[in-house]
Amino acid sequence: MLVFGTPRAMTRRDIDVVIAQFTEAARLAYQAGFQGVEVHAAHGFLLSQFMSSNSNQRDDEFGGSTDKRVQLVLRIIRSIRKEVPKSFCVGVKINSADFKDEEGMAEMLRQIELIQQEEIDYINLSGGSFEDPQMMSTNSSLKPNSAESRSSIREGFFLRTSEEIRRRFPDLTLLVTGGFRSRNGIAGALDKNACDLIGLGRPAVKYPGLPNKIMFNKDISDDEARFDVESAPGGGWLASKVRSVGAGEETKYWVTAMNKL
Repeated sequence: MLVFGTPRAMTRRDIDVVIAQFTEAARLAYQAGFQGVEVHAAHGFLLSQFMSSNSNQRDDEFGGSTDKRVQLVLRIIRSIRKEVPKSFCVGVKINSADFKDEEGMAEMLRQIELIQQEEIDYINLSGGSFEDPQMMSTNSSLKPNSAESRSSIREGFFLRTSEEIRRRFPDLTLLVTGGFRSRNGIAGALDKNACDLIGLGRPAVKYPGLPNKIMFNKDISDDEARFDVESAPGGGWLASKVRSVGAGEETKYWVTAMNKL
């Protein structure tokens, strides 16, 4: 039997606690010598839930409109900035998976507009959530025959979205994370000015020396400079029925791999 808790709306005190916790985490990171933090507003976690009309059903100052749904993120950014110097990098990771149609795209662009008006250094465009876990699997729903074709589908899940963001906000520093598995794919995204920076997750875990050993290794040709990763072992029958279980298995697999480094 599966038992799930009953959701409830966060109180204003709950929200104030969350803002304080994000702020304290950033302050401690600064004091510990880190050069920046990234506010995680993606992948179906709390801040992403606030930003999305799919999950945010509030009718107060934190919900009911596109602008209000992003207020929690904005207040966290402002609170962090009061505690750290301007030289301390603050980025925001946002989720493209919640914004799949024209209306959703318009909402995302409006929220990005509001976020980039704050004192942030970059936006990290990612995607997938526990509702629609694009980022949680290395397998594409499309099944082309060649590894090269599969890679071209995976590489830059979100490049078309990033190109639109780039067109609307040309001065915004944009990082794109998701699906990059080759030197050619990364170079192509940067050459076409779809983004300023590329983020790597699972490849960096599987290949800890990836930059020196593959990316910038002149002894490896562009066509051979690849860093594919395997899917996590299947989660069994339940994972096939409940997609979030499969997503959790994928996350657990790579967290375990990180702990072994």
